[in-house]
Parts: sequence; structure tokens; C-alpha cells
Amino acid sequence: MRPNSLQLLKKIETMEMDEAIEALLSILKSSEEWEIKEKAVEFLIRFDDPEKKRFQLLKNVFLNDRHPQLRLKLIELFTFCYKKDGIVFLKEQYKNCRDGAVRRDLIEMVGKIDLENSVPFLIEALGDTNIESKKSAINFLGKTRTNEALVPLIELLHFRNSEIHNDLISSIVKLGKKGDMDVINKYINSEDSAIKREIPVILGKIGNQFSENLLITNLKDENPIVRKNSVKALEKIIELKNVKHIMDILNDPDVEARKKQFEF
Repeated sequence: MRPNSLQLLKKIETMEMDEAIEALLSILKSSEEWEIKEKAVEFLIRFDDPEKKRFQLLKNVFLNDRHPQLRLKLIELFTFCYKKDGIVFLKEQYKNCRDGAVRRDLIEMVGKIDLENSVPFLIEALGDTNIESKKSAINFLGKTRTNEALVPLIELLHFRNSEIHNDLISSIVKLGKKGDMDVINKYINSEDSAIKREIPVILGKIGNQFSENLLITNLKDENPIVRKNSVKALEKIIELKNVKHIMDILNDPDVEARKKQFEF
């Protein structure tokens, strides 16, 4: 950081608000050093901009200077000072952010400030190549009040990614508990084995009695993992009169599935 820039930033501490803002905007317009710009943005966060006079200049800085640390600070400013207007801009720029940490922070701010209006955006973010960004999108979708996200979340199970598995199951369960179970139930006969094996796990965690018959049907599935997971799910919801369905298949050839039946 150049000495004259340091001196100017120190002087800003003693300036009146309007003078300080002008000095900070001047730095953003003229400086070529991201560290100086980041410090200027940090100062600007302190000053409200109800008429959005600085908004366009700040957007230009975000568009023209791609340094991750500067962009992270600008994301903080946009969300703190401009709220939903800032969020609209950030969502538009998501695809243009190459740095994974920047995308993750952007997703976090969108989810915290404008969750219910950002479901399509968060669904798009499920395809993010950065695992932490993807996790953020998954977790925020689990907090929404719409079933719109259920299908894309369930489809992600196909990839069997251990890094997002628990978050994925948790969000699907949360949505299932809030809404229509039909979307999840339709996947019980999925041709995708990775998805099919997880549906009993999800149904068991949701604990809806109406899933009992579907899970009983699954006890005869050709996939031993599906059978095992179905037994485990039924432990939580099956009525006593239907326990015979589990007892009927105690001779399951798969050891793990048979163990689950004996545990029951």
C-alpha cells in the first residue's frame, strides 16, 4: 500500500462524513491496488446511502476488479447498505464469479437476506463446482417453504458425494416434513440405484405413517441395501399389526439386511 494512500486513509478518520465519502469514492475511482480499495469499502460500510448515490460506482468496482478479497468486502457492503437491491445485483453476477469463496459468500448472503425469493437461484447454485458453495445452497433450500427444490435435491443423490450426503438428506427431510410427500414417494421405484437406496432412509427420518406401505413393498426389493434401509425406516413408523411383513422375510440372503430384521 503506497504511503500517500495510507496517509489519506488515516485522514479519513478525522473528516466530516460528506468529505470522507468523497475521499473514499475518489480512492475507488483512481486506485489500482485492491488492498486500498478494500479498505475504502470497509470505511464506506459505515455510511448509509438511502438514495443509492454510490450504488452504481460500487457495482462498477465489483465488475471491473475481480480480486477475491475486495469482492468479499463489496458483498458485505451490498448486503448491509443496499439490502435487496444489493442481493438482486449479486445474483446477477453469481455466474461471473470465478472464485469459490466469493460464490459461497454470495450464496450465504442471498440465503440470509432474501431466501424465499431466491429458490430458483439456489437451485442453480446446486451445480456449483465448489463443495462449500454447493453445501450452502443445499442447506438454505432445506429452510424454504416450497417443494420446488425437492426434485433437484433428490436428483443430486445420484452422484453419491460423501461430502454433501448428510446435508442433502437433512434438507430433503426438512422439506418432506413441511410439504407434500408425493414428490419423495414417487422416487421409491427410481431406476437410479443411488437414489433408490436413499429414499427409505429419508422416509424413515420424516417418520410419516403414510409411507409404511411403500416401505413394506420395498422389503422384497432385489437390492439388499434397499431392503436393509427399508427395515431400518420401518422401525420408526410400522404399526404392530404389520410387523409380520418383516418376520416373513427373516431368511433374507443378505447378511446386513437380515441383521436389521433381527434388530427390529
